[in-house]
Amino acid sequence: MGKHLKTQVMERLERTCVNFVELPKGGSPCSKGVRYFVPVEGVDWIRGAMDMMKEGRKCKKRIVVRPSRRRKGLHELYTYHFPTSWSAGCVANRELMAEARRQAHAIERDCTRAGLEWRIRFMKNYYSSEPEVKRYSRIFHFAYAIIQQELRSERSQSSEARVQKLEFRFQTSAEEVTFEPIMPHRHRCFLHVRYSYRC
Repeated sequence: MGKHLKTQVMERLERTCVNFVELPKGGSPCSKGVRYFVPVEGVDWIRGAMDMMKEGRKCKKRIVVRPSRRRKGLHELYTYHFPTSWSAGCVANRELMAEARRQAHAIERDCTRAGLEWRIRFMKNYYSSEPEVKRYSRIFHFAYAIIQQELRSERSQSSEARVQKLEFRFQTSAEEVTFEPIMPHRHRCFLHVRYSYRC
């Protein structure tokens, strides 16, 4: 049995439902550490996490497979590491979405003139939608999309103004990149099997 989680999972898969293949010498994999395989006869595709959740939590990573996007007919197996902290852009994006959600909920419950104006705008969009705005069936979703779009445009304008004033120096250090587990999402494995009946 292999020492690493990825090796153990690959051995389990090879014993049950896949055949690993080597790529031609000229074609390098799109990403380092990605392994390619073909499902056995009778299985069309496999998708999802291949390790147990307990194993993933212990090793701080999950082993995931999916049909390959670039190489038709092959599947790819790769490792997903749990990040300890989110990037500044991700944190800012989540804060923006939370603010848009708060404002949309407030508009949904608002009975004042401002709330009525939002409802009129929503009904107008629902019955004669503009090409740049999607048609939404609920006022919350409509308000959330519009507010989020406005907040993003404000943020991009302010960042453009900042870029004109400042000089950016990019510094990266290996000490800043760390990985620790966050609460992992429950991944499911999907297996599509082709049945054939003989009379």
